[in-house]
Amino acid sequence: MITIHVSPEQGIVLTGAGPDHHNLLGDRDHGGLGLTWSEHDGRKGAWYEPHSRHKPLAQHRARIAEIAATLRAAGSPVTIDVSGTASRPTRKAKTGHRPYWVTRTRIAEHLQQHRRDPRATLRRIQRLQEQLRHIDRALNGQAYPQPVEHDGEPVLAEDGRPLLQWHPATGDHRDRLQHDQARLQARIAYWQDIVAQAAEQGVKVWGPQDFQPGDFVLHLGTWCEVLCVNAKSLTVPTGHIEVGRPILRRADTTDLAGQPSHATVRLPYSEIHDRMSQAEAANRFPA
Repeated sequence: MITIHVSPEQGIVLTGAGPDHHNLLGDRDHGGLGLTWSEHDGRKGAWYEPHSRHKPLAQHRARIAEIAATLRAAGSPVTIDVSGTASRPTRKAKTGHRPYWVTRTRIAEHLQQHRRDPRATLRRIQRLQEQLRHIDRALNGQAYPQPVEHDGEPVLAEDGRPLLQWHPATGDHRDRLQHDQARLQARIAYWQDIVAQAAEQGVKVWGPQDFQPGDFVLHLGTWCEVLCVNAKSLTVPTGHIEVGRPILRRADTTDLAGQPSHATVRLPYSEIHDRMSQAEAANRFPA
């Protein structure tokens, strides 16, 4: 069991984790959290956060949440020990999916932000997932495939292109990638939990179950006809005169020469503001 101790006098101190945790907790240049291992100055056998002493506990909340989430993602059980003044007893809280007492204020703030603009939260998740996919590709070698060589010459495939092979990450580089992978997985899980909580409270989160071809979606002030429903997006028509139009049907799109256009674009569900059925569109915007 790893315990994160927090107090104004001692700052952030971790016990229960030894020097063998250096890849996870140590130098940031090597993929760690940036903590320091010490066996002296009152911190015998403990990791601590440099320059964390004599600061209000509120300033440590985000950092504690980050440390706890990283440890949890790595499979380590964690408790948090908050030591206040003499009149305030020590308080502990176990961390499950996330460190509860540390982040409850931030969770409330993030829920409120998501209610105001759920699309921003979904875009944040998409960015984190893209970063995670890049790390996954780097781990298995897909990010930087190398040409196959024989006697110093590239080996060509049947189509004449160089034959490529994957080289999975190894050593310290692999350790850093795995550390970043765990941190991203923890952040994605946290924000997905925010979305789920908000959905339970009535905040609409659009998805493929909400649409069918022929519907219309509101995007940047224009109602666009839904041509195809995809897992992560909707296919809608696009054209050079779509900006400022109240509604855009497939039959309305033209190219720069004024000829009928079949150009389309995919709208992620995070960019959708509202939905209107085909019948509603016909009544509201007669062709």
